[in-house]
Amino acid sequence: MKATNRKTNSLLHLRGITKRFPGVQALDGVDLEVRSGEVLGLVGENGSGKSTLLKIAAGHQNADAGEIVLDGRPVSLAGPADALNRGIALIAQEISVQPQLTVAENLLDGRLPRRAGLIDWRRMHRQTEAELRELDLDLSPHTTVGALPLHQQQMLSIARVVRRRPRLVLFDEPTSSLTADEVKHVYAMIHSLRAAGSAVVYITHRLREYFDLADRVVVLRDGRTVATREIAGVDEQELVRLMVGREQVQIFQRPAQKDHGDFESAALRLEVRGITSARLADIDLDVRAGEIVGVAGQAGSGRTSLAETLFGRWPYSGSVRVAGREVRLSTPRAAIDAGIALVPEDRKGAGLVLSMSVHENLAMASWRRTSALGVRRPGHERAGTTRVVRDLLIRTAGLDVPAVTLSGGNQQKVAIGKWLLHEPSVLILDEPTRGVDVGAKAEIYALVEELASAGLGVLVISSELLEVMRLAHRVLVMSNGRVVGEEAGARATEESITRLAFRAEGAPEPGSLEVRNT
Repeated sequence: MKATNRKTNSLLHLRGITKRFPGVQALDGVDLEVRSGEVLGLVGENGSGKSTLLKIAAGHQNADAGEIVLDGRPVSLAGPADALNRGIALIAQEISVQPQLTVAENLLDGRLPRRAGLIDWRRMHRQTEAELRELDLDLSPHTTVGALPLHQQQMLSIARVVRRRPRLVLFDEPTSSLTADEVKHVYAMIHSLRAAGSAVVYITHRLREYFDLADRVVVLRDGRTVATREIAGVDEQELVRLMVGREQVQIFQRPAQKDHGDFESAALRLEVRGITSARLADIDLDVRAGEIVGVAGQAGSGRTSLAETLFGRWPYSGSVRVAGREVRLSTPRAAIDAGIALVPEDRKGAGLVLSMSVHENLAMASWRRTSALGVRRPGHERAGTTRVVRDLLIRTAGLDVPAVTLSGGNQQKVAIGKWLLHEPSVLILDEPTRGVDVGAKAEIYALVEELASAGLGVLVISSELLEVMRLAHRVLVMSNGRVVGEEAGARATEESITRLAFRAEGAPEPGSLEVRNT
């Protein structure tokens, strides 16, 4: 519920902010005013400059021109620590935790209680338990953070900032990897911050969240401010039009769907029989040439474990055949050699090497394939990566710029594109549009369908039910490491998929999986 009596005094005012990277004008004279006690939505497509603007406001980057006014006075931020001391905190897209440390050490973030100069471990764990209860996080203080799944690491990353009660919290895609219940916790944290008089700037690619949370929205397009609106005076269609400069793309409108029977005569690309592991139980599935098979289920249902097992990350029993040949997926290299490609849910941490160039990222999966007698052929590689950039419409200032400079949608295209030079038989996509805006989603969906039409077998794993239904010819529903049901893509609905998953869990009523709308 939005605050009705929020203060209107200006807390932070960014004036004429300009920022340029090599070959890219990220921001061009942007103005942004944030008021105490409000939630301000910052809206725009990938590459519009949203994240860059927040990084400048939090001292992570310096503007080329413009000024930052805090409490009516111009300030110069010496870095993130300076901004934090002034009460400005950024929760960035990249999960900010120390994976080798425990939950307690991460949550208290260096402010560990001491006695006689030594860390008071007992007091630290008691304090952590109390704070975890207050934040409604079901975590053990003793757990090493690197052992937690991505969505719990994200919640911890958010909690360690919110517990400090900054005057201004900048949220950049905070819910992109969270479960439905965790999203509710984030909402509660934001309501609490606003009730205490703090301000929030919020970026998300789920447009519904702006209407749930924001008081006002500022729209960026191509690094410029194009509109500021009270949220009560705008609808979703208008917001998308302001973002993209055109009418809303109907990305979730399913094209004419092929029935599963249409693929019965197609070659089998993937045959899985009785796959069982510590995380999976007796999984059977087939994927045929040209077919897109969707996998749905709640967080923890085994979706990602299935993808990682098929990519050789976990030991298993059972049999796997790729393109008619029996294979043993003992390592990722074995899976790659067998013709299986995986685009993981964590593209920044596992799908790309962000410090490397676009060319190097695109070429890395096919070095062995494109080399001659173990010697790399730069000209041949360059021709291949240039073709992928052209065919996938990857927007980049050049092949040699670091992948970190690309927008989220274009990074995802690189994560997919690196496999095209390897020419796999099976492409597994785990959360293919996580953190990607509506325009880039439409492009990625078209790309996935084009790859399937070219003869690949595609397995799409997603927590967005609308995404699964949009792409899949068949939908497999998982629960507790098992496939518990199957729906024809043309007939699947949010209700039918959710009902299968919850029936398997033994829940009395089907609720909602992570139905994430744009």
